[in-house]
Amino acid sequence: MNKNIIVICNTFFQLLMAIQFKNTIFADDQISVVMTDKSPMDEAIRKRVSSLGYFNEVSLAKSVNYCQQKRTIKGKLLDVIDIAKGKNITGITHDKYDLLIYYNLDMTTQALFADLYRANESIECARYEEGILTYNNPLSSCAKFSCGYFLRNLLGKKSILQRTKTFYCCYPSLYRGSLKTIEVPRIDVSGPIVNVMKYIFDLKDNDLVYNEKYIYFSSVYDFEGGESIGELELVRSIRDCVGNDNLLIKVHPRDKRMVYEDEKFHVDRNSKLPWEAIQLNIDCTDKVFITVNSGSVLSVNMLIDPMPKTVFAYECCHYQANPTAQNTIHNLKILLQSDNYRKYLKNVQVIKSVEEL
Repeated sequence: MNKNIIVICNTFFQLLMAIQFKNTIFADDQISVVMTDKSPMDEAIRKRVSSLGYFNEVSLAKSVNYCQQKRTIKGKLLDVIDIAKGKNITGITHDKYDLLIYYNLDMTTQALFADLYRANESIECARYEEGILTYNNPLSSCAKFSCGYFLRNLLGKKSILQRTKTFYCCYPSLYRGSLKTIEVPRIDVSGPIVNVMKYIFDLKDNDLVYNEKYIYFSSVYDFEGGESIGELELVRSIRDCVGNDNLLIKVHPRDKRMVYEDEKFHVDRNSKLPWEAIQLNIDCTDKVFITVNSGSVLSVNMLIDPMPKTVFAYECCHYQANPTAQNTIHNLKILLQSDNYRKYLKNVQVIKSVEEL
């Protein structure tokens, strides 16, 4: 029996997964997609996604402000009520769904679930991955969520956590949680999804010229999270090692500085576009991805075969005085040192000096 499914997409990777759902395991089902403004997805992107004909409905929800932590008691109380009774800020009109799929357990997701539950008390929920580093991230909770669940319980209604039974991912063996896993096939780069992503993000052929062998994905830890980790000095050393014409810098979206341009590095003019769409449309077979600690370099890599060579250079930086970077690197080390993960990460290297490149 065909299902009516709704998928919430807060990021470009999540949108990519929703498209992969439709191309594979849910090909015969009816899917609607809610894109939110937590990533720079706009009305033009929504229209192009809608025009594909893959999905029943495609909406663009203004989720950022709605999900912000409320400062007033009234605001917090309204959040609790929305979790308990439901509120649809997504613009989706078809309201009877069999399955809600989400990654982020935020206010938009919570309120939408409660709203959909009113139309179908049998609705089930599932979580899906957002890259390999997210497999075992716990479902976050807070006081207002707990209060909302308590109120739902008093009203004789199930909560979203009670209805979340399944985890959709590409590598079920890496999941350590209690949910049932269902495998999502990895992307066939010769299939339709490549041109679909090119169309959605309006990529032109001249946007997809990447001649440099080494692509460096910058982080935020020279200006966020604590003391500078010395990333700029690292990138200078990489340039000295591989040559300026062989190195391209993909600047982090939150980095408003012009330090790489000022030093005449080759800077990716598509830095504000989703790397997921770009990587699927260029040949990365002979490329080398380099980063201090960004998990984003693994996102698409884990969906395709073969995986480009990927290098983590956190050992080349002094990150010990940056607590945020330290935490991220700690989690990354656990991942990279695990035998269970290593069999899927054979083309990943951790270097202690740029000469190892």
